[in-house]
Amino acid sequence: MVLLVMVFTTAYAVATYVVKEARYTIASKQQIEILNHVLENDYVELITFASPSLSREIIHKWQSFPSILHAGLESALASPVLHFTKKITSMR
Repeated sequence: MVLLVMVFTTAYAVATYVVKEARYTIASKQQIEILNHVLENDYVELITFASPSLSREIIHKWQSFPSILHAGLESALASPVLHFTKKITSMR
């Protein structure tokens, strides 16, 4: 009987983890799609005119999304246009 309870508990824990992970993945993809949609015109303008002020504005927008830790933008020729890495502060 104890073994049966352990098996069901483990199965429930695994199923819960898988469902939460799937929801997190979907939510993260949706956030990226929203950000991409919001910044689409900014990306085109940045690649076309290489505006430093627009670069700062885009990085600021990337920073406003908590799930974005690292982002980059490349031209059609795969040359880097903009790079961002969020500084993670440790809690001590």
